Amino acid sequence: VCTPFGFRKVRDLKIGSIITNPKTGGMQKVIWLHPIERHPYYRIHFVDKTTFDCSEGHLWECHVSRNKSKRAKNHGIDNKVCTTKEMFQWYENNKNGKHKGTHLIIPLTNPVQFTIGCRKLTIDPYILGAIIGDGCIADSTISHGFVLFTNKDKEIVDRFVAAGYDMSYWSLKEGTDAKNYIIRDKNLIKQLKKLNINGNKSQDHCIPKQYKYATIDNRILLMQGLIDTDGYVDNRGHIVYTTTSAKLADDVAFIVRSLGGVATITRGKSGYKKDGTYIDCNDSYDVQIRTKINPDLCGLKRKKERAKYEYNGGASELGKRIVDIEYIGIREGRCITVDDPSGLYVVDNFTVTHNSYLMSCWLISSCIRFPDIRMVVARKTLDSFTVSAVTAIKMVLRCWGLLVD
Repeated sequence: VCTPFGFRKVRDLKIGSIITNPKTGGMQKVIWLHPIERHPYYRIHFVDKTTFDCSEGHLWECHVSRNKSKRAKNHGIDNKVCTTKEMFQWYENNKNGKHKGTHLIIPLTNPVQFTIGCRKLTIDPYILGAIIGDGCIADSTISHGFVLFTNKDKEIVDRFVAAGYDMSYWSLKEGTDAKNYIIRDKNLIKQLKKLNINGNKSQDHCIPKQYKYATIDNRILLMQGLIDTDGYVDNRGHIVYTTTSAKLADDVAFIVRSLGGVATITRGKSGYKKDGTYIDCNDSYDVQIRTKINPDLCGLKRKKERAKYEYNGGASELGKRIVDIEYIGIREGRCITVDDPSGLYVVDNFTVTHNSYLMSCWLISSCIRFPDIRMVVARKTLDSFTVSAVTAIKMVLRCWGLLVD
C-alpha cells in the first residue's frame, strides 16, 4: 500500500496508520483491518503491463471506455463500484463479443505527496536528470575529476550555467553538431558518489531513491531533465523516453505513475550497421508516457509546445485500462477500510483500488440469521456513509439477490 513514507506491506499496517489518498495525493487513515481469510483470487492485467492480485469480493471504482451516457456528458465520467468477480464476468462476456471494442477503466491517482524525500536535494533535479540522459559518469571520466556532458541544445546548457556549473570547456563531437562539455566540479562528483551512481554506464543508470520520493515539483524537474535529453515528443503530443537500462525504465515509470500518469514499458532490440555488417547493441526500453501534465514534463521549448495537457489518445478520460482478468486460485489475504468518503486507496504501481465490503457482508448475514436484530451503521461523515458504506451494502444485497430498498 502506498503511504507518504513509501510503500508498506498490508501486514505492517495498523488501525490509525497513515496512507495515501488518491483523490488528493495527500493523507488518509486506515480505520479498519479486516480478518485474514482465504478467498478465490484473481489477477487483474492492466494496459501498462502491471498486474494486481485480489479476492473476488474486492471492490473497484471503474467505468466503461467510450462511455457516452447523458450523465457522463453532464457530470463527467460515470464511475461505478464493482467487485472483482463482477469485472471478471464482464471480461468473460467481452471475450464472447458482448462488450466489443470497450474495456473497464479505473481512475488514476492525483500526484502523490511523499514526506521521505522532502529534505533538500544535493544536486538540482533537472541537472541530475539531464546527466543521467546525456552525461557520462563512468569511471573513465569520474576518476579524472570531471563529468562529460554531450548535447547540442543551448537551452539545456543555459540551465547548467544557471545552476552554477562552468560550461566553458568543450569540444565538438566528431561527425555531429553536438558539443562535449567537460564539467570539472568537485562538489558534483562528491554528490554523485554519495548517491552511489558514479561509475554507472548507460545500461546501469538508475534514479536514486531520494529523487524518486522527492516533492512533486522536484519529480517534475527531474522528468524535464530526462525528457529534454533522452525523451521524444511526437506531433500528436505523445512522450516516449528511451534508455538501455531496464532499472532506469522502471524508475521513470515509477515517477510518471506517482504523478498520476500511465507509463508502459516496451523492450526491443537495438543495433546499427557498420560497413554492411549489423552490430547488436544492448536492448533498449521505451517508456510511453501519458499524463494530464505532459507539457510540464518538458523543459525544452520545442518539446513543451508539441506536448498537450489534455489526453488526446482516445474517446475516454485518461485512466488505467484493464485488459484481462484471470482466476488464480484460493489464496489468503486481508483488506482495509479507509476514512475518506471515496473509499479509495493506492497499491502497487500506483494502482487505485477500493475498500473491501467484508464488513457489509457480515452486517447483512447477521440480519439474515437474526431477523429481529437492529443494527446501526455509522461513519465519520455523512459523505463517507452515503458514498462508501451505503454503496457497499446495496452491492452485497444485489449480489445476494436480496431486496434493495
